Amino acid sequence: MLRAALSTAERDELVSRDVATLVRLPAARCRPPGAWTVTEARTFLESARSAGDLYYPANVLLLVLGLRRGEVLGLGWGDVDLDAGQVRVEWQVQRVGGDLIRRETKTPTSDATLPLPGIAVTA
Repeated sequence: MLRAALSTAERDELVSRDVATLVRLPAARCRPPGAWTVTEARTFLESARSAGDLYYPANVLLLVLGLRRGEVLGLGWGDVDLDAGQVRVEWQVQRVGGDLIRRETKTPTSDATLPLPGIAVTA
C-alpha cells in the first residue's frame, strides 16, 4: 500500500522521490502445507466411507500405506492379494504428452510388496 501511495505521489510530483523503491525486502518463505494429523485423516476417511465415495479404497491406500497417486492408479487386481493381505507395487500411471500411461516404477528399488492393514482389506 505504501509503495503504491508513494509511486502515485511521485507521479503527481507531490514528492521528489519514491523512497520505498530503495527498500530490499527479504524473500518470502513459502511453507508447504502441513501433514494431516491422525484425527484429520480419520475424519476424512470416515467422511469418504459414509458418503460412498468411489475413491475411498484409493484414499485408504494413499493415507495408510503412503503410496503415491501414480502408484495407486497403477495397481491392477493381480497386484492385490486380499487373502494374504498384501499389495504388490510394481506399476505406476504417468502423464506423458497429455496421455496417461501405465508403466513400471522408475527403479527396481521402488517395487515393494506391502502388508495391507485391516482397513485397506475392508475397503
